[in-house]
Amino acid sequence: MFTLKLKVIIPNSGISKETLKERELMLKSVGAKETEISVDCIEHGPESIESNYDEILAGKYIIVGKPIPILYAPLTKLAKLKEESEEFILWETKFVRERNRVFDAISNCIGYIILASTLMDEKLKSFVF
Repeated sequence: MFTLKLKVIIPNSGISKETLKERELMLKSVGAKETEISVDCIEHGPESIESNYDEILAGKYIIVGKPIPILYAPLTKLAKLKEESEEFILWETKFVRERNRVFDAISNCIGYIILASTLMDEKLKSFVF
């Protein structure tokens, strides 16, 4: 069994800590018990998170520990740069490329897990109890 971690980010809304906790509890009440859910509000960043680009801009405000190592350097650089600078755009591109590599690797792993699960289900069906 594995634990799924879900982080909900609410950008620039000024929501109180009590409201954030209420939303977290509400989400936990409908999620699987193995799922770890947290809700945070970032003070800066995009007005809404509607695309991959918005996620990148919000990312530098939500680092709470070290992320996946290959993503750490670009994120820490982005956090120090002005969004309109050429260097920001170059580091943002680097981050997107590395993030896509991570997503591809995770997607492949999920595919293998689904395949293994399907094969196990088929094998179990062949047993007579």
